[in-house]
Amino acid sequence: MGFLDNVLMALASIKANRLRSFLTMLGIIIGISSVITIMTIGDSLQGSVSGQLANFGAMDVEVTIVKKEEADIESDDPFVFFDNSVDPKELTDRDLISNEMLEELKKTYPDKVEYISLDENLGADSISMNGGTANVMMIACSPEFHQLHQLQMIAGRFVNETDIENKAKVAVVSSLFVEKILGNDVDNAIGKTVNVKVNGYTREVMIIGVYKKQDWVSAVNVENPQTNMYFPISTGKMMLGKIDGYNYISVRAKPLVNIEEFTKDLNSFFGRYYRNNEKYTTKATNMMNMLKSMNDVMAKITMAISGIAAISLLVGGIGVMNIMLVSITERTKEIGTRKALGATGFNIRMQFITESVILCLVGGAIGILLGTMNGMLAAKAMQFAARPSIKAIVISVGFSMAIGVFFGFYPANKAAKMNPIDALRYE
Repeated sequence: MGFLDNVLMALASIKANRLRSFLTMLGIIIGISSVITIMTIGDSLQGSVSGQLANFGAMDVEVTIVKKEEADIESDDPFVFFDNSVDPKELTDRDLISNEMLEELKKTYPDKVEYISLDENLGADSISMNGGTANVMMIACSPEFHQLHQLQMIAGRFVNETDIENKAKVAVVSSLFVEKILGNDVDNAIGKTVNVKVNGYTREVMIIGVYKKQDWVSAVNVENPQTNMYFPISTGKMMLGKIDGYNYISVRAKPLVNIEEFTKDLNSFFGRYYRNNEKYTTKATNMMNMLKSMNDVMAKITMAISGIAAISLLVGGIGVMNIMLVSITERTKEIGTRKALGATGFNIRMQFITESVILCLVGGAIGILLGTMNGMLAAKAMQFAARPSIKAIVISVGFSMAIGVFFGFYPANKAAKMNPIDALRYE
């Protein structure tokens, strides 16, 4: 009997016992669909986050002042990228990255540096006006900050070089700020003045621009979320009473520049300035480092959860073995007849292994369909770009076949070893 005959017999047996076959396959269906659902959600989340991070900062290098003993520490934490380990209050004039260093950097790498973005945290404030309240994080920055963070201006303008030269008391606010304070009157917000408290002093600043609030702000489940208010970098330093210099800068590399090599160049460049500094140096990191770490973490989490879900496949496999043993008991006379007519043990063994594999493959196919649909629906519900996990589908097909062979072998081997005379006499 050939392979095709075994397949046709297996399908006929499944069709003859539809309900029993479906219940047998249920464990496989649940297991496969669970694994594929989880891996599809995981891949969709990973792809969406990776794409956003890569687009947001694929060509950015962050240079931060760190303690010398911590400069060579490599962390597995993907969020270490954002960790400024030095308190800015501890730094003196000679410890900071100076404007002279930045000018020299531009001259040294004119073919690699697109621009340098500067920013300084001024602290948080809660601004009440016209019966409304807006929570803000105040940031002093250079004009390049606008490009680096892809802020979408909907009215007015962002801070410019003239504002910085004049230390202008101006600010750029979000559309959410305008909504809370000025009743969503974006156009009339330009030119309005608000009072902000920085470093213990209240100062009046004029609104010169409104940017569209980021999408993630809308998702924050609080009544009055915090948004950023931007000032010229020179104005911010004046408000803080600080000297010139920076403990943190962002460097945007030009297109086609090898970001890993450029990161090493920056470490080398600033390292020369801090060679004789006993306590501090700088460390340059890029978004690709963070992206790689985050992808590794997310992949491990997805695989761990998928592994837990895959335990149900073991239960499904035991169900397949159980039903195959029942099937063999019911078909003992058929086995005896086939053996009496010349069928070998190999023929009998292959017949039942094929039936077991077909059961698992059919269950696997249904599980793949359900898992892919559930995963895509869940990804869309969470507003991620749905990405069916091809890897999970391929593994699931192979795993279904492996379960069929593994759990079908014992019942098939038992049938193959039957004595034809005893089988024919079986009642």
